Amino acid sequence: IECYEVNPSTLKKFTTGVGKGDKTATVACLTSKYGVMFATNDEYDAYSLGRAGLQLLECLAPENAAQRESLAKIKENFQK
Repeated sequence: IECYEVNPSTLKKFTTGVGKGDKTATVACLTSKYGVMFATNDEYDAYSLGRAGLQLLECLAPENAAQRESLAKIKENFQK
């Protein structure tokens, strides 16, 4: 099983398009884009990580340049 460690700023960029910001931006982005609602910030992060994983496995296509850049960074860090 391959395991990827994802830097918080990389996950933020994957989710919101920018690598900075508070958890409110992540929640707002995921809720508006995918219609999901969770009880905790950790669940929102897990959802983002799940979508990134599906894209890494090529089950979903990246939706934008920020996601493609984030996935490349995740793969690059895994190679080290």
